[in-house]
Amino acid sequence: MSKQDKRIARGKEADSIIEEIVRDAFARLRLEPPAIRGTLLGTEYASDEPSKTYDQRLARCFELATYAVAFGAAPAGSTLVHGSWHGPGAPERIPHAWVLLGKGRFVWEPIRGRVYRRVEFDRWTDADYETEYSLGEVRRHIAASGHYGPWHRPVVRLEDRA
Repeated sequence: MSKQDKRIARGKEADSIIEEIVRDAFARLRLEPPAIRGTLLGTEYASDEPSKTYDQRLARCFELATYAVAFGAAPAGSTLVHGSWHGPGAPERIPHAWVLLGKGRFVWEPIRGRVYRRVEFDRWTDADYETEYSLGEVRRHIAASGHYGPWHRPVVRLEDRA
């Protein structure tokens, strides 16, 4: 390996270490991690209601995440997740829905309309993945229930009971 190649390798290693330090700092401080990109995944008018701004999307996570998978622009193979998280600014764990993308490596968070790396999303929100649904399962549940969810009984953590 040439000196130039060794310098490049050390630089990449240093970049990787710095990136890990930043990720850990975000996780400890519970700061929102950097988004990969912003997208509303075809949910701008979910249920014929405007949903372009944060305020219009707030408290509509089940509707928006389900709509993105069933009728929106979520990529083929996306998975709807119903679970709970300790959302930013929330005083306690709350029910939430989101979408797994890219074979589960990425998360689309419907209220913010942003895509995050799953590992960073999980650290940031302390997400509990209670139930996952494929496109076919999503459509069957919508047809059977007439709503966007949740369709499962929420799981209560022991530490949440205290």
